[in-house]
Amino acid sequence: MKDLWLTRACVWLCQRIGHAVATWPRITIAICLLATALLTLKTATTP
Repeated sequence: MKDLWLTRACVWLCQRIGHAVATWPRITIAICLLATALLTLKTATTP
């Protein structure tokens, strides 16, 4: 998968944001990972 690095970068960024927003880290990471998954599916389905 050529977009794997993009997914990893998004996950890393999500974790950094989650640690920065220490009030709701799990919710922030969950929303961010969901957005990453949707983005990955979108890029995978488009030619």
